[in-house]
Amino acid sequence: MHKKSIAQIYDALALNYENNYQDERVGVAVEAENFYIQELMPFQGMGSVLDCGCGTGMFLDLFNVDSSQYTGVDISKKMLEVAKKKYPRYKFLEENFYSHEGQYDFCISLFSIPDYFGLSTISKSYDLLKDNGMFVSTFINKKGSYKKIHCIEENGVDYNPYSYTYEEIANELHNLGFTWYYILSIVDTTDSTDVQKMKNYLIYNKHSLAHAKYFFVIAQKNET
Repeated sequence: MHKKSIAQIYDALALNYENNYQDERVGVAVEAENFYIQELMPFQGMGSVLDCGCGTGMFLDLFNVDSSQYTGVDISKKMLEVAKKKYPRYKFLEENFYSHEGQYDFCISLFSIPDYFGLSTISKSYDLLKDNGMFVSTFINKKGSYKKIHCIEENGVDYNPYSYTYEEIANELHNLGFTWYYILSIVDTTDSTDVQKMKNYLIYNKHSLAHAKYFFVIAQKNET
């Protein structure tokens, strides 16, 4: 089978990407996870945001960010076309995250770049942050029960994402010199169609790292 690039994968998925989350069970899990992220996210309209692997602009679906403070980058032209239709006043760049330059108050990478490119996501994000800037991301738990993304499997791609232990993530954050960090968990939420039950389950288990599907990471860059 011809191995498709990541850009080709997501170009093919773009038009139906958000529809893949409308299935009852998947939709409940996504809604519960989004609620969890909104509760934990330190962003409250404070400063500039770089949304890495922004896709169809789903971060903007969750958070009210002023258009003058937002930059979204993604390598998929088709995903960005969807994002630009949803949010025409916002800045979206067809660009490799690792080629991007600039300084931001927040560097966000949710459910995307670390899955494909490894822990180097953290060091690149560190370089893109202003002093005291915030890094927010998700990382698949190496010891967890993560399942391949169904819509990508259907597209004929053998998707084997990077995954990490808590210790690997913590060591990388420490070695780079982040002032402080939190590593919380997002547990598997695919076993119920009750959104409120899933919300409560996520909150109740948010420190149960051993059972994480994903780790949710918040870290602050030191002042140089």
